[in-house]
Amino acid sequence: MQTMSEGYESAIRCLPPALRAEAGRLDASARARAEELRFRVGQPLTVTLARRAYYLCAGVLRPFGDPSGLPRLTPQDLDALFGALCRYSVHAFAEQLRQGYVTVRGGHRAGFGGTAAVENGQVVSLRRASSVDLRIARDGPGAADGVLAGW
Repeated sequence: MQTMSEGYESAIRCLPPALRAEAGRLDASARARAEELRFRVGQPLTVTLARRAYYLCAGVLRPFGDPSGLPRLTPQDLDALFGALCRYSVHAFAEQLRQGYVTVRGGHRAGFGGTAAVENGQVVSLRRASSVDLRIARDGPGAADGVLAGW
């Protein structure tokens, strides 16, 4: 069973080196509460903790809102992230990508936004990712206790 912090560690392992280094600067307390990492072209890296979003810059969580003065993600950052999440084999993940997400090692899910290639009204591939939401999977001991009690 993974601890909350181990779930975060597992999730950031799938990131390309520069983004992994930045995400890795988050302190242990915040790692244990992190639910999602958001990557958007033209925006700073965002971390969601307890359903509240914060910008992450140099290991410091900043209130979500005005991103003035914070480093922004580039299209190249998202291209590198997209490649890393698909383990540099987009064709191997084609079916999942048609659904708008991939499941990465550790059970984490990366949802994509961007430009899709469409044929006959069906999404056939993602051409360029402009946003990625990486949801951090973790164990939830006791989460179903209330449901199971009625069985």
